[in-house]
Amino acid sequence: AVEWGAARVPVPRRGTLVLAAPRDTAELDRFARATTGHAWADPGTLEPDLQGRFARGLFYASEAHMDPRVALDTLRAALIARGIAADRIEAEGVGYLAPRASNLTPEGQQENRRVEVMLTSTQ
Repeated sequence: AVEWGAARVPVPRRGTLVLAAPRDTAELDRFARATTGHAWADPGTLEPDLQGRFARGLFYASEAHMDPRVALDTLRAALIARGIAADRIEAEGVGYLAPRASNLTPEGQQENRRVEVMLTSTQ
């Protein structure tokens, strides 16, 4: 999916840092055992603003993130390039307002990653 998106929209690979409050280090350990592709990291080294706030974190270096605003702007430009009148296109991110599932599970997060297109008549 990242490669498909990267062909259309800039998708920087900056990685993801997963943190837990000191009281939740057992949960971070459990998460580490359940996932792959990470390395233990000192959060303050990666993000200076986190210095002293977290003892350690999991860093997933190969994670990629698409900026939703850039993705929407790219979609809008592609539709205009295909002849759709600009005043007929409205693109905005509202997924956080209407999740389809709980974001507390990987399955729910996957279900919430979506694009919805609404077609309306001009008549």
